[in-house]
Amino acid sequence: MAIEEIESNPDDWMIALLRSPIFKRLPPVNVQKILMALEDVHFKKDEVILTQGSEGDYYYLIKNGECLLTRKPSPKAKEIRLAQLTTGDTFGEDALISGAVRSLTVTALTDISLLRLDRQLFLSLIKNPTLKFVNYSEMQAAIKQGSVLLDVRTPDEYVSGHLDGSINEPFFSLRMQLKKLNREKPYIVVCENGKISAAAVFVLLNNKIEATVLKGGMAGITPEQENGSAIFSTRDDIGGIVSDTAFKTIFFQYFEPLVDDCCTRIDFEFGLQLGKGREKMSKDYYMKLLEYLCSVRHDIKRDYLLKVNDIFDGSYQLTTNNQTEQIDFSKVTLTSDIAVTESQSIARIIRHCEHLFHNELTRLNRQFPNQSEKQMVVGSQNPVSPEKLVHALVEVVKSLKLNTENQIVLYNTFQANVFSQLGVIYRELLNSQ
Repeated sequence: MAIEEIESNPDDWMIALLRSPIFKRLPPVNVQKILMALEDVHFKKDEVILTQGSEGDYYYLIKNGECLLTRKPSPKAKEIRLAQLTTGDTFGEDALISGAVRSLTVTALTDISLLRLDRQLFLSLIKNPTLKFVNYSEMQAAIKQGSVLLDVRTPDEYVSGHLDGSINEPFFSLRMQLKKLNREKPYIVVCENGKISAAAVFVLLNNKIEATVLKGGMAGITPEQENGSAIFSTRDDIGGIVSDTAFKTIFFQYFEPLVDDCCTRIDFEFGLQLGKGREKMSKDYYMKLLEYLCSVRHDIKRDYLLKVNDIFDGSYQLTTNNQTEQIDFSKVTLTSDIAVTESQSIARIIRHCEHLFHNELTRLNRQFPNQSEKQMVVGSQNPVSPEKLVHALVEVVKSLKLNTENQIVLYNTFQANVFSQLGVIYRELLNSQ
């Protein structure tokens, strides 16, 4: 790592910085002080910038290059890819705001130039003028005006007692769940003592979601407020809701990185497929098709994860057209050979996964047959069955302008990179029960 003076001429990083939602909230004098205090640092490709578990000392802005954010749920667990950042993105604020150790590792994907601001300057120039706090009474008034309570503690902490009507999105997975939040509503964020929720509010504000911190968190609620309020729920009040939340959280913690990696791989597979017919296409048609195929992976990731989320929320139903077993292949005419090939590919993936993970699926379906709070993992209600996950993908793919060959390539890529890895997720879910 090398340290240099900042170049005097502003470029893309400065434009991105000044346009960011957080910096738009700052007084001009603060922005000027920040720009004067930023320190330029460089890292080589594959060099570790931050390590999970280390103390927080700096806030970083990417001046040029790319880096990868990863996290290990436990020391022996497989590393999970959380996000890939590029020029203009920032990181490192979580530990500075919450006072906790770093919750993730950041690694340079390319040679990278960063600008960093030390802890004290970050707190005085950025955090303090940005974050807003409300007390318990102000929270109650805000709820009546339509604010939403967002609890960012772990599912286990949430089950021990939470504010009635709150939704639980653990902080470690909050960035992956931002698309689910209603951007039209202001949020009041709750944690145990107000520290993690402050970091969560910073994330929300930086993504153009209005949010404030409940001062003192759950620990700041007095016995009189707890006993005299109708908005406090304990473990006995909530039945199976928390079990569902924990189940869903663990699933997405492992599933979303698999989908992200797979969609990156799809770019390569589509390129190979397109190259086979390159000689038969005009240059303009080839470039337009290539551009479309490159854009597809972003749509697939977004729409597929939303569809899988709907499975957990109970708003997703398999449609008749997607029931592969209803197709009588012996009666299909030759003109439908393409549809048969595609349907056979889908059916093969489902059967293969069910066979490969038979033991895990059987245990998930039978482990808690008589407990109402566990009904989500029983029989046909199992939201993580291969059939539901594959058919959710089919619905997403059908909305895209892909020919059958590209669709089959896409399904096979998902089988190799996502569905074949479901056993890891199933075992984590079983271990969590």
